[in-house]
Amino acid sequence: MAGGKGSAQSQRRRRTAIGNLVVSSGSLSIEEIADSMSVSVMTVYRDVAQLEEMGIVSLVRGTVHALASTMSEAAAVFRAGQNVTVKKAMARVAAAMVTPGASIFLDDSTSGLFLAEELLGRGPAYIITNSLLVAQKVSDDPEIGLVVTGGEYQHWASSLSGPSTVRSIYNTNADFCFLSTSGILGTRCFHPNADLAAIKTAMIESATQSVLLIDHSKFARRSVHRFADLKDFDAIITDSQTNLDDLELLRSQPGTLWVAEND
Repeated sequence: MAGGKGSAQSQRRRRTAIGNLVVSSGSLSIEEIADSMSVSVMTVYRDVAQLEEMGIVSLVRGTVHALASTMSEAAAVFRAGQNVTVKKAMARVAAAMVTPGASIFLDDSTSGLFLAEELLGRGPAYIITNSLLVAQKVSDDPEIGLVVTGGEYQHWASSLSGPSTVRSIYNTNADFCFLSTSGILGTRCFHPNADLAAIKTAMIESATQSVLLIDHSKFARRSVHRFADLKDFDAIITDSQTNLDDLELLRSQPGTLWVAEND
């Protein structure tokens, strides 16, 4: 794989691995990344250039710094490559909750993207979303009705947001709302972007049943804009890698807890 060679798929996997490594560490030198990934320094430079374009990292004097933090969120296309097995397991549990013909709010969380994929071919459903990735995923299924909210396009999130998006959601009702959170502090759910946090709140308040999809990695993160409390959800779905203390916190909430078993 030296020199950046390899299939497009292997390059994407390597870039995702580099992104995960830097985000988890905060910052690493180019040489540290090359040693960890067993690739050349030039390959790392090329991969980091791609990650910079996606808004995941910045390169300053040979050190790669993570940009996703309490004040920002990683690009949707990058997040979709993180914890894939876990998100698919949670999506299967969530899909089993959806009754035929149900209307569903899905926000731009990538956990929702995996749920959209799981709903394909399962029969009639009606999806209301601000995520262009979700819309693209379900648009070819003739049994899935689709409403895409209005709003201002956010390239990094591949979604729509803003006051018109929030108004559109409040003027709609759905049987279910499935969404995720960027971080947890106590029992409070947070997101780094105020506009997207407002969309999550609107979806929760406009749905008959609200379900939180939260994988184990979210408990170690912090963010700034509160959009809900754990008690606001009728059900919570997490994965089997969630530690015992965090599971106990989730079990103490009034909503039903589901633990998805990873493949």
